[in-house]
Amino acid sequence: ADQLSEHRSLRYEPNTKPTRAGWQTNEMLVKPEGPAAALKGLITEAVQGYLTNHPHDPDHPFLASPPKSWRLKGWGTVLPTHGHQDTHIHLPGWLSGVYYVKVPTDMAPANDEGDQAGWIEFGRPGKDVPAKLDPEVKLIKPEEGVIVLFPSYFHHRTLPFRAEERRISFAFDVIVDH
Repeated sequence: ADQLSEHRSLRYEPNTKPTRAGWQTNEMLVKPEGPAAALKGLITEAVQGYLTNHPHDPDHPFLASPPKSWRLKGWGTVLPTHGHQDTHIHLPGWLSGVYYVKVPTDMAPANDEGDQAGWIEFGRPGKDVPAKLDPEVKLIKPEEGVIVLFPSYFHHRTLPFRAEERRISFAFDVIVDH
């Protein structure tokens, strides 16, 4: 949490990024230092476990092409009250994920989001993506020390929240090496 909160590349609402009312770092896994190096090891283990538990399946649109060789790209986010991530996907990734470093003990709704304030939501495309049907939406409550993995093409966002503490997370992509 300290390394992310004090990282030299931390920027408020960086251009071309979905972070709103919060800060995001630049890439931190190319030459990881300190706790980020240890976190890279944990993420690598989680991805390898995912690949083992979800083997190649030629009939599945995602599992038909698991990467044989890959690398990680990762960055941190620090979100204060009202902070959130707008709906987005991770174009360069095959698999993406988030590790929850610090989660406020009491997150309250920042608007009409209800009891899932601060949660990550999957399935709802952004406002700029036309849709004729309501999508199936899945919400996951963030918990400190938990990694959530998902296909990079899944639309996702985080819901705004109100809290005294900051919500600190580390997001990453598995990039296929060709």
